[in-house]
Amino acid sequence: MERTTAVRLLSSIEAMTPQFDEITSLTGEIVDEGERKEIRKTVAAAMSLLAFDLVMRIVQQYPDLDPDKGQLAPRPPVKGS
Repeated sequence: MERTTAVRLLSSIEAMTPQFDEITSLTGEIVDEGERKEIRKTVAAAMSLLAFDLVMRIVQQYPDLDPDKGQLAPRPPVKGS
């Protein structure tokens, strides 16, 4: 995949974090425990697919884009260093 696409995908995944948090929070309102657990399991699987599987695929191709390193794109070199 092209680097620009990888950066855009990572940014989109990061932007989805608040929505996944909201979804997870809303599942707490489901009274039926069995139903709540099943829905949370589904949400967790979706989060894992995006936040781990897809990110790891990108990071394998572009290690410098690893979000665990604190940046999505390399910073330009500082003059004089």
